[in-house]
Amino acid sequence: PCAVRYPRGSSDYEYALYDDPSDCIVPHLVEDKGNDYALISIGVMCMECQKAFDKLTKAGLFGKHINLSLVKPVPAEALKEMIGKAGKVFVCEEGILSGGAGEAIRNELQKLDSGIEVIPIAVEDDMISAASVQRQRQMAGIDSESIYNLVLCYN
Repeated sequence: PCAVRYPRGSSDYEYALYDDPSDCIVPHLVEDKGNDYALISIGVMCMECQKAFDKLTKAGLFGKHINLSLVKPVPAEALKEMIGKAGKVFVCEEGILSGGAGEAIRNELQKLDSGIEVIPIAVEDDMISAASVQRQRQMAGIDSESIYNLVLCYN
């Protein structure tokens, strides 16, 4: 037996991140305002990260927002180039922390001896109660407010 789970809800993107389907396999620089930090959003987390990014900018922290649609294989060289001089990188995903994209990205960047500190933001191994998608993100600490507070804490 096998199961395929499609997430509830819909995409809140106001615009397409790419026009050509072949572009979906490369990282996209959503915004670049500075080198205080970098946020890497995975798939549907793009909008939550963008909300946090906008709030961080208003608070005086200027960073980069990079979106990944595909994480395997990890595009480590491209990410290292996009991250640039940002020393702290937050990888936000809707998956679980253990064995997730954040850990894979951290491992691949370490192999490049990049010196970049990677902080994964993902769901812990705890059970998340049934609720709306937004409420579940809040309970898991992967909503825009939680992302904002975590980045502030590290800067």
